[in-house]
Amino acid sequence: MPERIDRTSGENLHYDLIRSRRKSLSLIVRADGSLEIRCPLCFPRSRIDRFVQDKRAWISRKRRENLDVVNICPLSAAEKIQADRLLPDLIQAALPRYAGPRPSKITVRDQRSRWGSCSNRGHIAINSRCLRLPPELQLYIIWHELCHLSQMNHSPAFWALLESYQPGARLNRKKLARYRLVEEEEEV
Repeated sequence: MPERIDRTSGENLHYDLIRSRRKSLSLIVRADGSLEIRCPLCFPRSRIDRFVQDKRAWISRKRRENLDVVNICPLSAAEKIQADRLLPDLIQAALPRYAGPRPSKITVRDQRSRWGSCSNRGHIAINSRCLRLPPELQLYIIWHELCHLSQMNHSPAFWALLESYQPGARLNRKKLARYRLVEEEEEV
């Protein structure tokens, strides 16, 4: 069982310390801004504190980034009905422009960790929570999955294909990183 201790490393950098059978030292900035340190069982406390102090700028940057995050919760029953209708329609609207293979199946479902997926059988699944994203990000996800029908990877060829259908795709990828799938609204 890992050891869990609340420690302070000066300058109001409180952290939870978890010692376990591992070989490396890691620092996690949680969504609420709190810190977690994971380290080997016999790692000296002085080195942990120095590590946290050395990472002050990185911690501050990550905490600022967390303030800019938009949590996307599961949809209501009415929203799910809307997503089940709207999202496949968006895919169907994109298909006339798409020169690659057609999807064998399109489903909309609530996923906890993905915005979309594409199987090697050509099955595209879109997260119902895409309904809560701005329209340009909904389209980015749809084009991303359609392009996987031709390129089942994230190679340079995949990104070039995606850019040919949706110019600015890499920028939209960065915008999408601002949105986080959560199971329920978090208290602020």
